[in-house]
Amino acid sequence: MYKIYVIKQRRGGSERVAGSQTSTYSPNIAIAAFRAAYSDPRWQSPEYLLLLTQNHQQRAAFRFGSSPGERDYIAPDQEILL
Repeated sequence: MYKIYVIKQRRGGSERVAGSQTSTYSPNIAIAAFRAAYSDPRWQSPEYLLLLTQNHQQRAAFRFGSSPGERDYIAPDQEILL
């Protein structure tokens, strides 16, 4: 099972953003959901982190506002392999 969701990070803890989760068994749908959230203007701020997990294992992460070379950076055209 793939899950894609946005986390809002704040001092003292983090929380999933309600309504931001997609769950699917399809890798193609998971990638499409990740790309859709990546482009969503609601999350374009550094306090948000986009995660894609498979069976509770992190497969991809993107911190909005991050730059190339940083740990949680994924380029807009970067291939996501699942």
